[in-house]
Amino acid sequence: MKSYLYTACHIYTQKKVKGEMFSEDLESVRRYLIEQDFYPLKIKAKTLFNKELTFQDRPISLKDTHLFCKQFGMMIKSGMSILQALEICSHQLGRKHLQDHLKVVYEEVYSGKSLSKALASREVFPSLLIRLTMCGELSGQLDQVMEYLSQYIEKQIRIKKSIKKAMSYPCMIALMMVLVIVFLMKYVLPEFIDLAQSFNAELPFPTQTLLKINILLDSYGKILILFMIAIVMLTYYSIKIKRVKEKLNWIGLNLPIVGNFNKKRNISVVLNFLAMLMKSGMPLLEAINEVKNLISNEVIKKELIFIESQLSQGKTFSQIISKSKNYSSIVQGMILIGEEAGTLDEVFLQIYEYLNQEIEETLSRSIALIEPILTIVMGFVVGWIMLAIMLPTFSIAITPI
Repeated sequence: MKSYLYTACHIYTQKKVKGEMFSEDLESVRRYLIEQDFYPLKIKAKTLFNKELTFQDRPISLKDTHLFCKQFGMMIKSGMSILQALEICSHQLGRKHLQDHLKVVYEEVYSGKSLSKALASREVFPSLLIRLTMCGELSGQLDQVMEYLSQYIEKQIRIKKSIKKAMSYPCMIALMMVLVIVFLMKYVLPEFIDLAQSFNAELPFPTQTLLKINILLDSYGKILILFMIAIVMLTYYSIKIKRVKEKLNWIGLNLPIVGNFNKKRNISVVLNFLAMLMKSGMPLLEAINEVKNLISNEVIKKELIFIESQLSQGKTFSQIISKSKNYSSIVQGMILIGEEAGTLDEVFLQIYEYLNQEIEETLSRSIALIEPILTIVMGFVVGWIMLAIMLPTFSIAITPI
């Protein structure tokens, strides 16, 4: 199947459109456009040389993914076929970027592909959406999976918004602090130092310290910037190495204060995915097999593989996690009760809600502490610089002429 670029004009509205379509041959593209009341103006096979430099290959945003899951799930739940729902979404849903990709997905589903394979072929949709869509297709509960996924993404968007909103003030304070420091050290401090040296006045300790820092930054500032860029790039590429990523994930789960937060966040995501899949009719063992492919944390993924192997040997979920440091005693107790009552999927959702609430409260408390800490740090740094500026003035005043 080849990719074709086309330009067509609507027969009734005379509106010109451009797009991309996967098809067996050029004639199939032409026939499809005519069926959709479009008159083909230009159709050509997509190559490396005629590929347009657009933003079509950028990933679909979390907001657009949520919109698609919500609307698409509602349509198929109301009895609409997948093709009908895709056709409506591809013309009315979200931004043009999403619509263009959904049009291609529609074409591939129309040609016989499954929805999950059609989504995967675009390489712009989140892997979470693709994997859960596949699970929904296998279980026959695609509408429920879309509904659960929509709710999950909505919560993730809400958490991100609250973090951005809460961090805006600390970031503004930090930026102002940097600008004030740069201005004072670059333009104000040198003038006072030159004035003090012209009177042969002795420079006090704070002034000498800032002078040395200023000279150091002037001499090695570029090297320092290049070194920081190299560290960032090295870290970025090192994370892609599985062994390095696993080590960093382990450190992240075992750090003081931060480690507990990371454990809650990762476990809440795992249990939420398990609940979604189990509610759609998938057994626990199969659900774990799917969830391990959705988790990015290598330590948690390895633990899921271990849980899967132990479950296949006849042990219960609560027995396996009883020795894990990642599941708190409260979570372990709730899972044990869920197993005994036969409502493990409901308990997983309750634990997710409980952990999610704790995560939001932890974030709120942490961000509330950042603001006064930044204010104190800014006051100390600016105060030190002002002291370094004002003390030479007193030195000039007491220096004999």
